[in-house]
Parts: sequence; structure tokens; C-alpha cells
Amino acid sequence: MEKIPSVKTCVINTGNILSLNDITRKSGQNPSEELTEAINITIKEYKNGSVNGTQNSKLVIHRPSDDLRVKIEEQALADLKIGLKIFLNNDSKGLIQEAIEEGFATLKVPCVHNVVLQYKKDKLIEAGDDISSLKNIWSVLEEYVKNEKISQIGLADVEEATFRNVFEWATIKPSIIQINLATCCVVPPTLQSFCKDNDVQLLTHSDPSGSKDAIFVMPVDIPGFIYAGAVAAGGVLGYYRAGSIPSLAAGLLFGSALAYGAYQVSQDPSNYSVQLVTSSILAGVMGYRFYNSGKIMPAGVVCALSGVMIVRIALKAAGLTERKIT
Repeated sequence: MEKIPSVKTCVINTGNILSLNDITRKSGQNPSEELTEAINITIKEYKNGSVNGTQNSKLVIHRPSDDLRVKIEEQALADLKIGLKIFLNNDSKGLIQEAIEEGFATLKVPCVHNVVLQYKKDKLIEAGDDISSLKNIWSVLEEYVKNEKISQIGLADVEEATFRNVFEWATIKPSIIQINLATCCVVPPTLQSFCKDNDVQLLTHSDPSGSKDAIFVMPVDIPGFIYAGAVAAGGVLGYYRAGSIPSLAAGLLFGSALAYGAYQVSQDPSNYSVQLVTSSILAGVMGYRFYNSGKIMPAGVVCALSGVMIVRIALKAAGLTERKIT
């Protein structure tokens, strides 16, 4: 292999990763591993002398067997929604412009449907978002939209407050926000509502991230699921002991409803209506049965559990046990 000439810029174009058999044959790889392997394969082909990618002061490394252009040409450009995602750790306007133009040149298209920006300064990865720098490079994206080269622009992996700040400030609003699945369990309901009210696409992704800390974390409603399991188990126990089909049916019905309610609360802590209504019905029915029979099992126990759940929901609704979002 000849010595690589001195260059100022190096572009590594892996092309269509799905066309790399060495990657598609391996199951269970995460996006970081797939990207790393794709880069290694692309560089290996360049080292083998299969590609001459030196262009003036820029070195372009790509695979000669890549079928990306073929895939694009199979469809009319108007029928495609091509998106770019740009990762930056520098707020240079020239850098983001260069990245966008390189994307156009690589795909050989005059415009794309959307561009999503992930911006984090290396030294500030653990210190929150640099809003002033983010706004500086956001203006570049706005110009591309005004020139009809990009239809939609968005942000990835920013805090909710940052996204709201940019949204209120920007002339051309971000219409996309991406949340990393690797660092997010459940998206906060406040962000969900904001996106719904402002027609913002709320998307998830699993791209490599430089930060190991979670942006949004909300735990599963474990007490709710335990309560649902206890109610269902009570119905099964009633059928086992006395052969009562009504007890079995009621236990499974209410247990399923409570499990669904617990799932809803896990997704959105403010969505507790199913859990509250079901618990209230059980508290009333079982309380009446306990009053008439005096039996602790199952009427007394289920009534007590239902009462505890109602109190728990009331406290959460009042904000006294609000979960923290880190």
C-alpha cells in the first residue's frame, strides 16, 4: 500500500451496513459494535488498495462494493424520505455545514427530508447542555430549511428544558426529538404532552452515546403489579378451595385490569385512572362482603389492599410521592 498523502480531512463512508455479510451474520451486536466493525471493514478494503479515495486535501475512504446508490436509485427521490443524523462536539458553523454538504455529496442528492442534530461538547458531557452553542449551530440548520434543502430539523439526546428553550427561541422550530433507548426507560409525560401539543415527532433510537447517565428514568410500578397478582391469585385460590367459578372469573378479570393499570402507570405516572377505578370497585365490593361475613380471607385482605392502593394513588396525584427524573 502506498503512503497516504497529507490531508486535512478524512471521510469514512461505510455505505449500506446491511450489505456487509460479516455484520448481518452476527446477531446480538449493539449499534456501537456494528458501526465499529463497519468502519474496520471499510478501512481494510482501503488498505488492500481497492479504493483510491484521495481528493485534493480530503481523503475519502469507501467500499467499492457498496450498494447504497443502487438502493436509492431503485425509487424516485420524491418517494424517499432520506434523513441525516449529525454528531457534533464543536459549535463551529463551518463544521456542521461541511457535514451536511458531505451527506448530500455521498448520497448524490440535492436535498433530504430531515436532519437530526446531537450536540455535546466533550468537556460538558456530564455537565448538561450548552444551550448558547447549540443555538449557534441551529441557525445553520434553519438556513438549509429556508433554502428548501432540508424539510425538518430536530434534536437528539437533550434535556427537556433544553428542547423547550430552543423551541421557544428558534425561528424554525425543531419538529423532531430523539431519545436514546440505552439511557431512557420512560419518556416524561410532560415531554410527551409538549410534543403532542406542538406537533413534534417523539422518536427513540439506539445510536452510540457518549454519556452513560440516564436522561429520563422512571421505574416500573412494582406495587401495582404485585397488587394485580394478589387479586388474581385470590380468585384462583377461591376456585381451588370451593370450586367457585365466579371467584375465579372475578379474580382474573380484576387482576388483568389492575395489571393493565400498573402498566399504564409505569408508562405515565399521571395515567392512573384504570388503576384507581378498579381499586375503588374492589374496595367497595370486598368491603361490603367483609362487613356482612366478617371473613378476613379474601374479602378483608383485598379490601385493605385496595384501600392502600387508593391512598397511594391519591398521594401521587397530590404530588407527595412524585418520582424523580434524573
